[in-house]
Amino acid sequence: MFNKVADELEKSQDIANEFMVIDNNPVMSQFISVPRELKQLNCNAFIAGVIEGVLDAGYFQCNVSAHTVPRDGFPLRTVFLIKFDPAVIERENLRYGY
Repeated sequence: MFNKVADELEKSQDIANEFMVIDNNPVMSQFISVPRELKQLNCNAFIAGVIEGVLDAGYFQCNVSAHTVPRDGFPLRTVFLIKFDPAVIERENLRYGY
């Protein structure tokens, strides 16, 4: 969507249906200033909604949320947490013989 690939892709070690897409420099955050009283607001929630919509349209029912997790040199680093419906994981495991 923004002509770039994710900086990292991770699968949760503890929870089978959780995956993370990590963007160290999200485009949405670069051009929006959030007032101090709204510090909990993550403008990348919009992008999380886009990711969720695309996955749902592809029959991968899920919930996606955006979390700011800063690291040295990347104060706007965002983790998009994807929680697939357990039925999706079961279906894919059957499909690929896991």
